Amino acid sequence: MPSLDTVQFVGFDLETTGLKADQHEIIEIGAVRFSLKWGITGTFQQLIKPSGRINQEIERTTGINNDMVANAPPIEEVMPAFFQFIGSDPLLAYNAQFDTGFIGYHAGAFYETLPKNPIYDELQWLRSLPKERFPELTRFKLEIIVDRWKIPVDVSHRALSDSIAMMYVLNMCWDSYWKQERLSLEAIQTQHPPIHFHDFDIAFYRRIEEFSKMAEQAVMQKAWLKIVYTNKDGNSIETIINPEKIVETRGPKVIIAEDIRKKESYKYRIDRINACAIVAAEKQTDLFG
Repeated sequence: MPSLDTVQFVGFDLETTGLKADQHEIIEIGAVRFSLKWGITGTFQQLIKPSGRINQEIERTTGINNDMVANAPPIEEVMPAFFQFIGSDPLLAYNAQFDTGFIGYHAGAFYETLPKNPIYDELQWLRSLPKERFPELTRFKLEIIVDRWKIPVDVSHRALSDSIAMMYVLNMCWDSYWKQERLSLEAIQTQHPPIHFHDFDIAFYRRIEEFSKMAEQAVMQKAWLKIVYTNKDGNSIETIINPEKIVETRGPKVIIAEDIRKKESYKYRIDRINACAIVAAEKQTDLFG
């Protein structure tokens, strides 16, 4: 198995007009092609003109304003260039479902087939590091890690700079731990399988809407939900929950529910539910036999 430091990745990041792919737009794509052994071999950065206006909150967060994108190309013109840049290389993103979801939804509107590159989540990789070796990792925002590890890069919520920051963070993990473990990409993907753009196409967002309606129905009927759920570590679990309420957030809807087996309440992001079925009240006793 080739060592992780010899793998050529493309790290990528997006800036968007909001947190919901089916309601908001991409306004910048940045990417960096690199390997830990040979460094940066290419970069990609492109502003994108959205169909609507950029609000003041997004302008404050990203530094991107309406004047900057006024003459930028639309998403339909940018995606072919981005897909050409990434080629067939494995991709790396931070909180990968967010960026992958935006590209899957928006490019899926005009691409019949999306690129099949495996997409790895650096955030999940960091969460799996041993706490005794990395006690400083108590919070996992990219800018916090860059600050704590004194990485010499500006994390400014611009797509290219954040992509380069991911590369430096990966390099720190390699030098301080994974190198001694002789870690390979194959070993990582056993624990954290990659995702793909086509996992988050328009059909995915229709499924979210369907699951939202099922959750609302379960709350009204005092029914349970049997779900298959991807947790924050990327592991898929099957469980039964008793939904208490549905909460609107700036991002995906969240179900507040009791895990029937654990007898504890948790928050479940609806976009992380892979399968869902209602368990009616009269069937609940039968379920546990």
